[in-house]
Amino acid sequence: MLVLVSFSSATYAEALPWKNEKYTHYSEEEPLKDMLQAMASSQNTTAVISPKVNDIVSIYYKERYPQDILDELTKAHDLMWFYDGEALFIYKKAEAQTGSVSLKNLSVAEFSNTMRKLGVLDDKFYWNALEEENLIQFKGPERFVTSVLQMAKIVDVPQVTEEKIYKWKDENGTINFSGHNPNRGEKSNDINVTILKKESLYEE
Repeated sequence: MLVLVSFSSATYAEALPWKNEKYTHYSEEEPLKDMLQAMASSQNTTAVISPKVNDIVSIYYKERYPQDILDELTKAHDLMWFYDGEALFIYKKAEAQTGSVSLKNLSVAEFSNTMRKLGVLDDKFYWNALEEENLIQFKGPERFVTSVLQMAKIVDVPQVTEEKIYKWKDENGTINFSGHNPNRGEKSNDINVTILKKESLYEE
């Protein structure tokens, strides 16, 4: 008998750091991608938008909160989005990818808690943990899926390995995680690295 553990009851992902100020935008036969880029830019947020988001819109938003506009557009145009702490990634729902992680050293609860603390776990996306199989299945945007797979390679290792996780942004502005210091051997010395203790990530 499989025991299903669901972590979809709370939002753990990085929150969009958008201003609590109203926004106005008028579109007439404007590519939705351009509208989203403009709105994100007004909030000092980099938006990475899939080429498949190719809708054309004619719409007028007057004095609306940007988060409300994003939520409305997400529903109206079958979009999905993920914020990794640096950039807002927007895709069509049809682009959702699936993934799974078979854990060897961590329990599903420990791994899920790690994803929560790193701001990866997001209740907008499918995330189920099979406790007896020590297997996690998930589905969502490409950036979400790759983040989970990347972290699994780093944290699901024997405890004799280095007890640090490095969170850093590369030259393309993409957030990365690694088990080694990215400044070692790098030509650039301006990589901003956050060091995370593994043991603190596993704690409830």
